[in-house]
Amino acid sequence: MKRNDFQEYFEILEVSPEASLSEVKQSYHLLKDLYSNTSIVTMSVEDEISDFEKNKILDQIETAYQRLLAFFQEEPSLSDPAEKRLEQNDFREALAEISSYSGEVLKELREKLNIGLHEIAMVTKVQIRHLENLEAENYNALPAEVYTRGFLISYAKHLSLDPQKVADDYMAAFRAARTRPKQPSQFW
Repeated sequence: MKRNDFQEYFEILEVSPEASLSEVKQSYHLLKDLYSNTSIVTMSVEDEISDFEKNKILDQIETAYQRLLAFFQEEPSLSDPAEKRLEQNDFREALAEISSYSGEVLKELREKLNIGLHEIAMVTKVQIRHLENLEAENYNALPAEVYTRGFLISYAKHLSLDPQKVADDYMAAFRAARTRPKQPSQFW
């Protein structure tokens, strides 16, 4: 099937037919939140849209999203299938070579999967600045240990990595960096 055959679903999710899967997911989550919750955007028309109408819109959004997900899973790749298999093998080999997860390793894996930080932030609800600090290993800019660990677990799950291993490895470096004594000031 062609993208144009799914025009109606792209329109329901308010994205162009050339939209990527990431853009479709982002729009889906935004629209679902908009119609599921009382938002400042819909407060002024709250009395004008009945619960029945909201549920009907939510059903349309869900149907469009599920159909587009199926489309993206079946869409033939623009690249050569042998090349795609090679990329998947490269990723598996990269995973096999990892002995410990760090921010740099997580960023490298994310980029190999062609996943943007915005997508991870949207799906996991973790602020992008925290994701950037995780990858850059800016330990002092990260929140308390319990939150950082939760962010790592969400990040790892989104990349289909072992969340426990990722969190354990990263948190060991996090704790070590946070317990290092600060350098004394060089002022005389």
